[in-house]
Amino acid sequence: MTTPTEPPYEEETYKGGLAYLRRKYATRLFPFKGVEEFLPAPDCDFTPLQEQTVVIEKDLPRPPNQTMARKVYDISPEFEGQPEMHLLHAMLIAISRHNDPPQEALNLFFRMWEEEHVWMMETLNSRWKISALKTFADHGKTDVDRNAASMLVILISMMQLYESERLWSGKRPIQLFNWHKRRQQKVVLGLNPYPVRSGDMERNLLMWIWETADKTSPDLKPLCIHLLTLINRDRRTLFRRIRRHKLDLGETDI
Repeated sequence: MTTPTEPPYEEETYKGGLAYLRRKYATRLFPFKGVEEFLPAPDCDFTPLQEQTVVIEKDLPRPPNQTMARKVYDISPEFEGQPEMHLLHAMLIAISRHNDPPQEALNLFFRMWEEEHVWMMETLNSRWKISALKTFADHGKTDVDRNAASMLVILISMMQLYESERLWSGKRPIQLFNWHKRRQQKVVLGLNPYPVRSGDMERNLLMWIWETADKTSPDLKPLCIHLLTLINRDRRTLFRRIRRHKLDLGETDI
C-alpha cells in the first residue's frame, strides 16, 4: 500500500477561482420547458398526494432534454412506491434550482412545508430534507430565512465532506483519534490548531446557527430545528468527538 504524497505545488486549488466555479455552476441553470403542465392547483389538497403512491409506467419514450417531462422521467424511478407528495416535492426542488422558477412552484413548495412539515420530516430521508433546505437558501421569503438556511447548508455540506475524507483514515465515525499523536503545526490560513480543551468554537458555532434558525418563518423553522436536533443527537459528528475529547482531558463544564 502506497502512502499519498504531497502533489507539486499549485497556487490555486481551482484555477481561475470564482470565475471558474461560476462557469461550472452556470451550465445547469437553464429553465425547464413545460413546467406548468406538472404543477397542481395552488390550493390543491395534499392528502391524496400523501396517500397515493408513485407508479412507473414502463417503456415510455424518453422526453426531450431541458423539459420538465424529461426531469420527471429521470427522477420518478427513485420514488416508485413512495407517496406522490415526495415526487412533487422533488419536482419543485428541481424547478427551483434553475433560472427564473415560476412563483407558483415556489409558493407551492413554501405551502407544503408550512402546512405539512410534520409529515414531511417523518417521511422524507435526509437527502431530500437537505435539498429542501437548499431551496430555502436560494428562495426563502426573508433575509433571515435565506441566511439561516445557507448557514445550515454550508455546515451540513462541510460535515459530509470532511467526514467522508476521514473514513480514509480507517477510523469509524465514532472512533477518536489518538490525542497524543497529533502534529504540532499550523492549519488552514496559517491558523493555530484549535485548543480542544479550552476552546468553545464548536458550541458557539452551533448556538449561532440555532439562534438564527429560531427566528425563521413558519415554513422553514421546523425543518431547521429538526436538522439541528438530529446533528446534536448524532454520535458520528465532529461535535460529539470534540465533546468526548474534552471529557477525556478533564473538562467538566460541558
